[in-house]
Amino acid sequence: MRIRGKYWVSIVAALVIGLVLGAVLARLADGNDFGPHGRTISVHDVGLAELVLFVPTRGLPPEGDAILRSAAEVTQYAGRFANYSGVEQELVQEKLSGRDLDRETLIAFTWGGTCAPGDGAKLTTADGGASYSTRLTGASDGPEECYARWEHLAVFAMPKGEVRPDARLATNLLGAPGPASLLAFERIDRTDPRGMEISQLDQLETFLRGLPPGTADSIRAEVLDRGRDLRAFGFVLLGCQNDSAYLAISKQQLHPVPTGGENIRCVTADHYLAVFTVPAEFVPASARIG
Repeated sequence: MRIRGKYWVSIVAALVIGLVLGAVLARLADGNDFGPHGRTISVHDVGLAELVLFVPTRGLPPEGDAILRSAAEVTQYAGRFANYSGVEQELVQEKLSGRDLDRETLIAFTWGGTCAPGDGAKLTTADGGASYSTRLTGASDGPEECYARWEHLAVFAMPKGEVRPDARLATNLLGAPGPASLLAFERIDRTDPRGMEISQLDQLETFLRGLPPGTADSIRAEVLDRGRDLRAFGFVLLGCQNDSAYLAISKQQLHPVPTGGENIRCVTADHYLAVFTVPAEFVPASARIG
């Protein structure tokens, strides 16, 4: 009886597994993906998307997904490619800066892992534009194994009103383009413009010298609390009624660019303090600071 009982349990388990696999295969045949809690997500190509730039290559930055809504964001995004051989930073800047960003939003991806270069890419979406991803085209006949796999850069243009403010790229929330993060930005009293790395404590103290004690204490705490893989850079820069800044990165230079004061003229320039952190891998070895 014990043997029969074990056989009966095995038969029931096999039937349950068969039913589950059948349901999974049926859903896959419908061309759907599974979302959280077993919910299916319909994924389809975005007909309104225009492929602006497609580069099959090798040697791209690992973090190349971004949404770009302004010329400043395009410049900062192009800076991601300054220290990588896969595509020229100038090419990215040229192709993207020519778009009409008053009417368009750009969606960019980098990814790798295929043995075929492909001939293009399609922008895909799920949940009515809540999330975007991309798929490679023209690579179905490629080999399964290869010595070095291809990497791809694809940038799409979408009508500005079609991209939701809370949209996601793949599984990541859309964030600021470019590798640099703005740690601090504030207007300060007149002082000499300067720029330097402040990753080490002695560098940091040199930079903070002459700043108001409260400002210096705040910057010191922020810089010392950064991640270990981040380098820090501090600048005193000139501007006019600005409210933020981004760090433009090229092979030649790390240069802060104030934003928010476009089309405003000042008789006397304002002075601002800007501090950025940058993942160490994105800092070109030969770039000057300032």
